[in-house]
Amino acid sequence: ESKQAMVVFFALDLKNPAAGWRTLPSWPGPGRLHAVAATAGGNFYLFSGVRYEPKTGGGFEMVYLRDAYRYSPATAWERLPDMPYPALAAASPAPFAGDMFFLIGGWDGASSGSPPQEFKLVPQRIQAYSTKANSWSEVGNAPVGRVCVSTTDWRGEWILPTGERSAGVRSPEVWAARIAPAENYR
Repeated sequence: ESKQAMVVFFALDLKNPAAGWRTLPSWPGPGRLHAVAATAGGNFYLFSGVRYEPKTGGGFEMVYLRDAYRYSPATAWERLPDMPYPALAAASPAPFAGDMFFLIGGWDGASSGSPPQEFKLVPQRIQAYSTKANSWSEVGNAPVGRVCVSTTDWRGEWILPTGERSAGVRSPEVWAARIAPAENYR
């Protein structure tokens, strides 16, 4: 695994894929691995992740990120309020309903450095970002926590197929989440 994350942002026009990838302006924060992506209203969102910082005497330390950004093609990047907790590698793209993104699971670094034989489950926490209020809230817990899982919206539910339930332990489970209207979380 690379210890140096690049700070690059690419776009592909799906109406003209033959034009190829183009480089867009990068977010104003540090490079990161295992970030969470999301889209709504023609904007792209970037949440959390991890970066490696060199340690005195050699090696690297993982720095868990709580920063968040929105990219608008009209106005470029904007820094959003920090998340309550890091959520690196949370279900991505982040499910969206009403005016809210829901970051399900994700690693917060709380038990980092524990021996591998200590079975640490991914947090089940759900953090919500309101695009309307430009604020974060904690809105409960999922039945399971997962990292490294892609999501898709299918028949009104967000599908989370497999993912890791703890470091390096894949799950064969497939979960479906039906998200209540945004006003239920206020």
